[in-house]
Amino acid sequence: MRSARSVFDPTLFSEIGKDRAVVPSDSRFYSGSAVEQNFNADLGARKVLLTGGQAELRWSNRRYRSSMSSYIQALNPDYVTGLTLSLSQPLLRDFGLRYATILVRVAETLELQAIRGYEAKVAQLLKNVEEAYWGLVQALQYVSVQEQALASGKSSSARTGGSSRSVPCPGRPCWRPKPWLRNGSRSSSECRTP
Repeated sequence: MRSARSVFDPTLFSEIGKDRAVVPSDSRFYSGSAVEQNFNADLGARKVLLTGGQAELRWSNRRYRSSMSSYIQALNPDYVTGLTLSLSQPLLRDFGLRYATILVRVAETLELQAIRGYEAKVAQLLKNVEEAYWGLVQALQYVSVQEQALASGKSSSARTGGSSRSVPCPGRPCWRPKPWLRNGSRSSSECRTP
């Protein structure tokens, strides 16, 4: 997101250049060629506007020196300084707020997508933790109920003296040893339970 918005940040620039040229003279007062030397040093700031244009503030410095005689050229070397403010706005290419900010809007959408993905992962993690917690609570309650049933069974067994008793079993054949049946054969009227 910051990199997309950084297109609209102002930038500082500096340009330095030096050149030398041998120029034949076209003056009647000076024959031969002259050596001209230029030294340019510019400093400024540029900013891309939301409309797609560009503003620039430039401070220019130029030093010009020539080997011509001093009566033709009044100042040698000659210094020229200027401050320029320029504004350029393309009319067909990259024009308009909608086009200039398209990368910012794409970056905002990607950032929002990343945030929503992170929120979904956190929500899924919380759901998993909650399900694990309630599964643990259910398992602990099951163990508690089983322990209570075991304790109740032990106390009941201790009251009866640990002997088994016979109870009727409705709906299915039961077994109880009968003294008149040989070797404890099964009967269909009773069952034996511990």
